[in-house]
Amino acid sequence: METKTTLFLIPGGRELALPEHSDKFRSAMRQAIAGHTAKLLMLADTPLVPEAEMQAVAKYKNVLAIESDEIVTEEDAWAIAYEEQADNYLPVVADSGYDFQVVQMQPVAVKYEDFEFLEKYIS
Repeated sequence: METKTTLFLIPGGRELALPEHSDKFRSAMRQAIAGHTAKLLMLADTPLVPEAEMQAVAKYKNVLAIESDEIVTEEDAWAIAYEEQADNYLPVVADSGYDFQVVQMQPVAVKYEDFEFLEKYIS
């Protein structure tokens, strides 16, 4: 199945710029996803907001981008966005321009060696 892009606009401005403000960004994004105050811009490669309206949305400066083949409905998009708020995901800047910061949530890569290292101190 082909991977498609879904985009959420997250309320906030430059005060949420990564990497300096990653804690603020995560907190704001979690609240926006949980409270559905984020704006769904694109659903599985289908734009939902016209370009002219997009430029007029001044309070949104951060975009959460999700690449997935599992998103078909808006409910799917919200569910996956919510799942990506877990502690084992970290925000990573995918692109940043003058107007928007595009962020993707990346799973934390934990290797088996990490557990072996920790085991020395836990035992």
